[in-house]
Amino acid sequence: MTKKGTKTKTTKKPANTNAKKGAQLRLAGTERPNRIKEIDEAAEAYRIARNKRQAATKVEGEKKTVLKDLVKKFGLTDSYFYDDEDGDTEEVQPINEVVEDVKVNKVKQAKAKDDE
Repeated sequence: MTKKGTKTKTTKKPANTNAKKGAQLRLAGTERPNRIKEIDEAAEAYRIARNKRQAATKVEGEKKTVLKDLVKKFGLTDSYFYDDEDGDTEEVQPINEVVEDVKVNKVKQAKAKDDE
């Protein structure tokens, strides 16, 4: 509780709090004991992979929203088929008439009689 007439200190945030940070510098004498280099390197590699996956998941979500909006715009209620860049057939499945969600699945090709 502060007394009337006294000022409370406010801390000012740095101007750019979203800037990427580099490796933190260590002061002499504050090193962590018993460092295991292999674990440090593996943990850092995992952290980098995790951050890339999280960024990709965000992009995937944005792309799915665009697809969902287009399915709504064109009034699709049944499956829609297209050929992907690999030449495989993919299916866009609207989920219910309100198009709350969409799925894109690879269509399994029926085996030819020659393959049996």
